[in-house]
Amino acid sequence: MEEVHRPQCGTECGGLTGSRILIVEDQAEIARLLEFAVTDAGGEVVAVATTMGKALELIRFEAISIAVVTKVVRGVHADVVARELLRRGIPYIVTAGSGASRGHPELRAALTITKPFQKGYVQAVLVDIAARSAAPPRMN
Repeated sequence: MEEVHRPQCGTECGGLTGSRILIVEDQAEIARLLEFAVTDAGGEVVAVATTMGKALELIRFEAISIAVVTKVVRGVHADVVARELLRRGIPYIVTAGSGASRGHPELRAALTITKPFQKGYVQAVLVDIAARSAAPPRMN
């Protein structure tokens, strides 16, 4: 069996310094874990949106570096949020309890982290996305 390497990023990382992260999550416990992961790696949590409407409002009116979006918020797929993030060029990851490979194309297109997840892995993924977003565009 092939071993899977899962990168870790702790408090010494600071790889999210200057990043403004939007969390779209309706489960308080998971939202707290995500908030801690972001702040522990030096990022700022813009807000935790617990509804699609609030998420869309924040996306439209706040400066956001990266979003963490749960696949389903209060029984509704987050495809409308994903479409708005794509339209604005904001990178995002999707968290899902199961069925991460099913659903709307906008949600399937993003990197998905399956719940339950560990803080260090979330940090590593966010730091990687932040680094890619900050990198200058490549010439084709």
